[in-house]
Amino acid sequence: MNQLISTKDPAEVIPVTFDFSRLIARVDNVTVGVSVLRGIDANPENLLFGSATIKQNKVTQFIQNGNTGVVYKIRMDVTSGSLKYVLCAHLPVVAL
Repeated sequence: MNQLISTKDPAEVIPVTFDFSRLIARVDNVTVGVSVLRGIDANPENLLFGSATIKQNKVTQFIQNGNTGVVYKIRMDVTSGSLKYVLCAHLPVVAL
């Protein structure tokens, strides 16, 4: 499942929250990854600022920096007991 996050300026630090409530009641563990969909960034993982936080069935990750003109894919893999789910979002970085 993919969603589009509003554009982000490279200078901003923004929270990105993924809501798993339609899938599960609670999130036990999360792994967050970042990749490049369009453009060039040799180190897309540098977008991650700190660790993701879990509140029941919602996961928030702060995002920083980014290269102007690049569209990133943010992927959250979560587990709840023996169940595994993935949500993704696309984040375009634009100098505002």
